[in-house]
Amino acid sequence: MSASVSTIELPGLIAAVMAVSGSRMGGVVVQGPASPARDHWLRLLRSLQPVDAPWRRVPVNVSDDRLAGGLDLAATLSSGELRASRGLLAESHRGMLELCMAERQTPFVVSAICAAMDTGFIVLERDGLTERNPGRFGVVAIDESIGEDEALDPRLRDRLGLTWTLRSEGNDGYLSVYDDVDCAAARALIDDIELDQSVISKLTAIAVALQLQSPRPVLQASCAARALAALDQRRVVSDEDVGTAALMTLVMRVPGGLEALQAHEAQPEPPPAPPESAEPASGADKERDQNTPEGELDDLIPDTVSEAAQAVLPPDLLATLAQIAMRQRQRSSGKSGAAQHALQRGRPLAPVAGEPDGRKRLDLLATVKAAAPMQRMRNLDNSLRGGALAVRRDDLRVKRYQQKTRTTTIFVVDASGSAAAQRLAETKGAIELLLSECYVRRDQVALIAFQKEHAELTLPATRSLVRAKRTLAGLPGGGGTPLAAGLTMAITEVQAAQKRGESAQVVLLSDARANVGLNGEHGRERAMQHAFGVADQFNALGVPVLCIDTGRRRSSLCLTLAERLSAQYLPLPFADAATVSAAVQQIL
Repeated sequence: MSASVSTIELPGLIAAVMAVSGSRMGGVVVQGPASPARDHWLRLLRSLQPVDAPWRRVPVNVSDDRLAGGLDLAATLSSGELRASRGLLAESHRGMLELCMAERQTPFVVSAICAAMDTGFIVLERDGLTERNPGRFGVVAIDESIGEDEALDPRLRDRLGLTWTLRSEGNDGYLSVYDDVDCAAARALIDDIELDQSVISKLTAIAVALQLQSPRPVLQASCAARALAALDQRRVVSDEDVGTAALMTLVMRVPGGLEALQAHEAQPEPPPAPPESAEPASGADKERDQNTPEGELDDLIPDTVSEAAQAVLPPDLLATLAQIAMRQRQRSSGKSGAAQHALQRGRPLAPVAGEPDGRKRLDLLATVKAAAPMQRMRNLDNSLRGGALAVRRDDLRVKRYQQKTRTTTIFVVDASGSAAAQRLAETKGAIELLLSECYVRRDQVALIAFQKEHAELTLPATRSLVRAKRTLAGLPGGGGTPLAAGLTMAITEVQAAQKRGESAQVVLLSDARANVGLNGEHGRERAMQHAFGVADQFNALGVPVLCIDTGRRRSSLCLTLAERLSAQYLPLPFADAATVSAAVQQIL
């Protein structure tokens, strides 16, 4: 075994180490899309496992009962007593758990797996059941994430010691120099191998040099070193074992680790060292050397740590990793934060007690689960014949779903003469703030401006912040205040958003001093009647509304309009940027 093991040999070594160490190592992350190469490596790993070792696959849409166990309905009904079913975690004891599309697994699945890995047990406490089953298994996490917007849950990633990124050129080299007999002998020997303190010190030095924050990688690298020694039937861990273990656990964990190893393999042999009589480097040369990534690394890492890491790692590997990390930082500068995945369909929630109707559907399984524990008590009066299930009204359960939908925020802006003369400039500033808030939440925005005798949809629903600000900047002011027309168009846009399956919210900015009615006739009294009438229709839609009073003083008309709209009222003279932002967040 050598610390300079090639990347062609690494996949086979990783499979062998995983087969020997099992749950001690935690697991392995297999990065890359579905391909024959991935299937070939998984078959290699399975062939090195014990014959009787279970292998279970966890799909991305696994239910809670199937994962962690739950009420065995068939056994409960047939026996009249509560019976529990074993989930995938308990079934994987002393084997492997393959986690498909690990980057898309729900937080519950990740939490359940991490808890079992930490304690070695699966605790079931629900549906009137209390059980504790052993659950020591290794995890094979299939990571198909693309780019930085998708990533494996950091809790799970920290617990998986090995990492391999699939090569695009095929599955050449996905063979192990060890077979299942060698792995079986190594499993019998690994517990007798003790680690010297110097091994832990070297691995800790490498972890510090790679700037790894968690202590788990060092423990996982120690386990890998013991597994490598056991595969060679040695009871002492050598420096070669330490170097190879550091490559497959510590270096491969760092972004760009495989790229650094491949770049190191492609480098030519270094030239011979210059004679000792060579002249020392000039000040300019020293300054240039200090600007290299290796120089930056030496500034951050103590000399003792760097020397200990270089003692077991290939030459200049740390410098190559520093160069790759610098290039990645330059490429990723200015990138937006990770996007959250939005569910396109409703995710089932826990059922609740209730009776089914036209909107609520009966959850038959949950209903039977609620009724099953009471069967023995209910059958004491011999009122049931033929073993029928006694179901009461209190046992009925209905289904619930949660669905994340896109939100469209509709800004209805008063661009009339009174607003233009007084507050239109300040109104535009408030709208720009609200537009920025909507952009951060990835919402759509639409802009309706009303002035003169009509209202106009100046900006259809869009996610372009630049386009929205450009439209707002070019918004002219002047003319009458057709408030009713603006509210009527807002109703149309809300209904259109609801037909698209989106949620809608409205932000109205006006002083509510309407003087143009729906028919275009001027007159303040008739215009306000029309506005209040449309507000009552608007209120029936049940959408959240924020009414911002843009007048110089609190307006009783605007306050009355907000009450008719069931809206939150906010006077702009007393609202700074933080207050407006908080008000918008409250109506979401």
